[in-house]
Amino acid sequence: MPRPSTTSASAIELAPDRPEAYEERAALYGSGDLEAAHADLTELLKIDPENVWAYRARAHVFVAQGEFRDALEDLNVALRLTPGDAIVHASRGWAYAYFDQFQNAADDFSQALKLDAESMDALAGRAFLTLRWKAQPDRNLEQAYQDLLRACESYQWQHPDYIEILAAVCQERGDSTQAEEYRQKAESLAGPRAKESQKSELPNNSDGASRARVPLVVCC
Repeated sequence: MPRPSTTSASAIELAPDRPEAYEERAALYGSGDLEAAHADLTELLKIDPENVWAYRARAHVFVAQGEFRDALEDLNVALRLTPGDAIVHASRGWAYAYFDQFQNAADDFSQALKLDAESMDALAGRAFLTLRWKAQPDRNLEQAYQDLLRACESYQWQHPDYIEILAAVCQERGDSTQAEEYRQKAESLAGPRAKESQKSELPNNSDGASRARVPLVVCC
C-alpha cells in the first residue's frame, strides 16, 4: 500500500491550508487507502473548491468504493468548472457505464472523442460500454476490439485494465485462445497490485470483465 511521504505529511502539519500538500498525499495513497485519499481530497476541496483535479480524483475513489452516484456528482461539478473538458467527459462516461446508465455513458464518450479524437480512454470506455451493454443499438464487437487495440498500443501495452477488457471482448468474439493470452498478460502486469487492490475492484458481473480495476482516467 502506498504511504504518504514524510515531506507531504510534514507540509500539511506546517501549513494545513496549503492545497498542494493534500493533493500530493492523496495522489500517493492511490487506490491503496481509499478512505485516507477521500479524506485528503475532501480537505483539499474545502481549501480549493474549484480544483478540478481533486473532483476527478475523488470521483475515482467513489467509483472504487461503488459509490457511483457520488462519483457522478463530483464529475458534474468538474464539468461545470471546465466545460468542454474531454478528460472529464471520458471519466464521467466510465462512471455512467459502471452505474449502468448506458446511453449517458455513450453520449459522454462520444463528446470526449469529438473534443479529442485521440482520447484513448474514451475509446477504451466506448469498447467497455459495448461489452456491458448487450442491447446496445448497432452493437459492434469488432469496433470495440479495434478501439481497445488502439488504446492498448497507445499505452504501450502497459495498462492491465484495458488489456483485461480486451481479453473479455476476444472471449465474446469467440477467440478464447487470444482471450487467455491477453488475460495472462494483464495479470502479469498487475502483479502484486491485483491482490492489494481487491478493495477497489468492480463488483462481479457476467460480461467477463468483472476483475477489471477502476481505470486511471478518472483521477489523472
